[in-house]
Amino acid sequence: MSSVVSIEAHNFVKFSPYDSIKDENHHELTLHLSQIQADMRDVAFYYHKKSGIPKIKDSGIADVLLGGEGLSVTLHLASVSNDPQSVYKVKNVNVKVDSLKFSIRDAKHATLYNTLRPLATGLVKKQIQKALQDALRTGLEYVDGQLVGVRNRMNEAKASDEGSRTKVLQEVRLSPSPL
Repeated sequence: MSSVVSIEAHNFVKFSPYDSIKDENHHELTLHLSQIQADMRDVAFYYHKKSGIPKIKDSGIADVLLGGEGLSVTLHLASVSNDPQSVYKVKNVNVKVDSLKFSIRDAKHATLYNTLRPLATGLVKKQIQKALQDALRTGLEYVDGQLVGVRNRMNEAKASDEGSRTKVLQEVRLSPSPL
């Protein structure tokens, strides 16, 4: 869990009782989660480099520590007013890993990893950041799709006399995330 959560919201709403003046609204949300720290023990890994020189194949057990300021995540979302296929747009996802330490056990090339630890640490940090950015973006886009479905069902219930919008909300079942 994050030790620090900050939320910044910018809202613009313009409305008028006159039909000749068009209503407008724009909303943006920035969510910043910081100081997420993790201590992962006995993480199994498998590495297979098929091309280039040298070709390496290895597996083992790693202990990983995300320390220091830990992991920081910044999410920037903006509302979408004219797109029927979306409720919001993911403008930016940024992940930063401050301090990463790891030790490797039960691997064929453990001495190689220990020798190249400074180089490997930078590469592992970049891969963790990229994987988390992609996973967060995918998850947020999935939630956007679910919200579009709820919005569409609410509009259908509003248009028909037999459907109740409260009933639609009670029937909403979110299917599992693709993550």
